[in-house]
Amino acid sequence: MSHGTNGRNAAGEDVVKKLRDKYADNVERSRDLGVMRALHLQLEQGADIYRFYRLRSEAVFQSRICGNSAAALAAVKAMRKINDRAKEITDEMDDLCKADSLLGFHSEAQAYLYFPELFAWRRGKLDKSAARLDAIMSVFNAGGAYPESEFEKNAAQAKIGEWNEGKGLRWKAEKTAAGGLELVCEYGELPDNLIVSMTDAVGVTYPIRVLVRKDTGKVEAFPSDACEGSVVKINGVNVLKLSFPAGVWHGDARLFPAWICFLNDAYPPAWADVLWPNEGKKMCNRLNLNWVHGDLCGRLSH
Repeated sequence: MSHGTNGRNAAGEDVVKKLRDKYADNVERSRDLGVMRALHLQLEQGADIYRFYRLRSEAVFQSRICGNSAAALAAVKAMRKINDRAKEITDEMDDLCKADSLLGFHSEAQAYLYFPELFAWRRGKLDKSAARLDAIMSVFNAGGAYPESEFEKNAAQAKIGEWNEGKGLRWKAEKTAAGGLELVCEYGELPDNLIVSMTDAVGVTYPIRVLVRKDTGKVEAFPSDACEGSVVKINGVNVLKLSFPAGVWHGDARLFPAWICFLNDAYPPAWADVLWPNEGKKMCNRLNLNWVHGDLCGRLSH
């Protein structure tokens, strides 16, 4: 969509720029063309945000899993270019807003969603991210791996193939030969439903969630085709088995689950009790985060 708003003529000239030059003395047309340009910049930035996080996913995967520093460095260099472009877009949007005070105004909210002061704040944030990306590239050049955040360093870890003890349950994950994931969870009686949530290493995919209903034992996955599951009771212990095919993450090893948590909650959701890894804490289901809050999840490592 962003490319569609930035059309060029047969000579390769920027049509919108030519029109803005042509109507420079026409206030109304200049405003219309300014809105068109602002729309293009917003769409371009939106697409770049998606690209940035997919590149980060690639950098983490190539560095930590594949040990390919060259590929990881290339991904971070591309992230740095996106960051530089974001600064250019910020400057241009700032100029557009100063030229037309209506830009950025949200009529329903009766407030501005972007304005010059916001762009000044954003420049500072982009300078910090540029410095951070430069530091990561320095680590690669020195032969190191993608640095872990302080949060990653301190998060609980569960190794694939090993049992993990939680509040009233224990569980184990196994990676299948086809690149899928199998989970086994043994638990006793819980006050409410058992919930398992997972997402990839850098959170670029929407969380996979499994709900095991207390009243019926029915296993419900979100998305619905995310897994096959069953619960059987053996000697008073509930044994849950879940099988996630690799197709759930499109066979893309970068998107293999890397963060996981086990919860106990009513349905519709309220405040869930965390069963693993931060036993005893509470987690609130939120639309943008679902049941995966970074500070209440553990890492699933190979």
